[in-house]
Amino acid sequence: MEDVLGRSCALHYLRDKEGREVDFLVTIGEQPVLMVEVKWAEGSLSRSLPVFSRYLPGVPGVQLVGEL
Repeated sequence: MEDVLGRSCALHYLRDKEGREVDFLVTIGEQPVLMVEVKWAEGSLSRSLPVFSRYLPGVPGVQLVGEL
């Protein structure tokens, strides 16, 4: 996106004081656009995504799993 459209993009790591975390927060032009939690072999949904969704309303969250 930066090379083709000239829009600044970045990846961030989210963590709060209680130790909850989300692996990636994608921003475009300093605006958060997507939260991504990555697990290798986790069958249950992340408990952190709903917590951070309250602080970032409207930002979708996805969980990627390598092996279910």
